[in-house]
Order: sequence, then C-alpha cells, then structure tokens
Amino acid sequence: MPIPMSMELAGVQLEICGNQAGLVAANTTGLIIVRDSVANEATDTIYNVRTNLTLVLDSTFTADKMEEELLLNVIGSDGSTLVSLAPTDSMIDDSLMGFLKKDVGEKIEIGFAGSTEKNKFLMLENATRVTLTGFSFHLLDPEAMVDPQITQALDTYEKYGNNIAKEYDEFGWIGTAEASFLSDMTEDLDSRKESMSPKQLERYLKLRKRFLEYM
Repeated sequence: MPIPMSMELAGVQLEICGNQAGLVAANTTGLIIVRDSVANEATDTIYNVRTNLTLVLDSTFTADKMEEELLLNVIGSDGSTLVSLAPTDSMIDDSLMGFLKKDVGEKIEIGFAGSTEKNKFLMLENATRVTLTGFSFHLLDPEAMVDPQITQALDTYEKYGNNIAKEYDEFGWIGTAEASFLSDMTEDLDSRKESMSPKQLERYLKLRKRFLEYM
C-alpha cells in the first residue's frame, strides 16, 4: 500500500505554551503535515516533513529577546511525540519580536520542518494534540532606551520652574517674560510626550501640574 505524501490533522486543538502564550492564537482548525519523497519508498523509513502555522496577534508586546526555542510537537494517542518540528526561518526570533509590536489582528505564517520515522508518520492521522512550545519572550524595559535629551530637558524644566516658584513665594509675582519662557518650555515638552518613557511622562505631568499657576 503506498504511503501518502501528506497527513491532515483535522480538528486537533493546538495548545500554545510559554510565558507569553496568551498574546497570540492559532488561526487553524487543523494542520497538514507534508513529507518529502524518499529514494526508495519500499525501504526508506525516515521522512523529512514540514507544515505551516499561522498565528494571530491578540495583544501587542514589546520584547527584547526570545527566551526559549520554538517547537511544534504532534502528540499521539498514547502521549508520545510523533514528530517535533522547528521553524525554518533562521531569523524567527527577530520575526516574532517584530510581529508582537504590530496591531492586534495581524497575522504571521511560520514554516516548520523536521523528520520522523515511517511508522510515526502513519500515526499522525490519529494524533490527539499539537503543542507549540517555547513561546516565551522577555519584556523590554522602556526605561532602558530613554532619550537622554528629554531627560535633560526635564531637568532644565524642573530647575527653571522651581526658581520661578521660589521667586513667586519671595516677591508675590513673576515677570511676564519668565512666565512666557516657562510656557514655551511646557509647550515643547508637550510635543515630545509620545517619545517619553513611562517614567519620563509621569515626571513631566507632575511638573506641569505644579508649574501651571506660574504660566
């Protein structure tokens, strides 16, 4: 009996495993595992196999590194692994980190390849579970990439605003030019809010609230 060139894993639920598994969902109701032809179909018992899997982004995430190796595992009815397939993209880490920054609903197709024995290939049609393991990423600390020019601008803003506040406390008034300059600094920082890190933005909003009465 000829060995089929592909096996369809219809209706087998795919489980995504890893510390960021909840960020994506599998866009599939089944997988098709395709094998390459062999030199001698009667005697060769090791098959090279491949498949594609599409992931849909459920939540954005900014990562600076992938923490585990991604593997697609097909599990048989007895709990044994029939085949483990690795991504064919040598830059999969970068591809996935870029994908995770995109808008919710975006998709990425990943090619997987591996090898398995002839008898295990024939068992694929009765597989009960598929797992995508290693979907683990390290969260990029937004404070690790702060713009030092914004930090310097905030330092200047705080120093100048404090001096104006001190002058107001001592004399009960401040000059129009000083108030105008503080307002210009505030406007400049307002235009740079999207480039601020979370801590820079928090600091700026507190300072702006404190200095509002002097503008």
